[in-house]
Order: sequence, then C-alpha cells, then structure tokens
Amino acid sequence: KFHIPAQHPCYEAHFPGNPIVPGALLLQWIQTLVTEQCPGQRVIAVPAVKFLSLVRPDTCIVIEMDRALAGKLRFRALCKSSTVCEGSFLLEDNSQF
Repeated sequence: KFHIPAQHPCYEAHFPGNPIVPGALLLQWIQTLVTEQCPGQRVIAVPAVKFLSLVRPDTCIVIEMDRALAGKLRFRALCKSSTVCEGSFLLEDNSQF
C-alpha cells in the first residue's frame, strides 16, 4: 500500500490543470514495493502491464501480489476496490550480485 502525494513534481508536466499520475511512475512505485516485499529478488522484466484507469493525485493505492510459476509475479493496483493497473514482473534471485 502506498500514497501518491498531491505535491509530486510530476504533475507540473503531466498535466497542468488536470493532473494524473504517469503510468511509468506508478509502475516504478509498484516495482519498488514488490522488491521490498520480495527480499533477495530483483525485477528483470515487465512482460505485461495494463493501465485500466487514470490515477489522480492524493490517492491511496493498494497492491495485491500473486506469485506465479518460473519467477513470475502478478500484481494488481487498486484504488477504492477498482483495479487501476495490472500486470506481471519477472523476478530473479539477486543474492549473487
């Protein structure tokens, strides 16, 4: 779970007067949360991601994660029980790095 701050600098360019969270930034925050929840793992690829609705400033996002086979982790980002983004990451053991 994380909160998207209303004062983030990304809104200056995305979009003034009608701010939305950029998909790349949302994905970066999800990836950070995944790596915090999966110690010793790192994301090596994003084979699938789908953005389903706009995310506005000052929003709370809840992440649901489900481990699949072969190092794949599926995720869903929810805002007030509605899915705003879903996809998967490929994970690799990074203990040797």
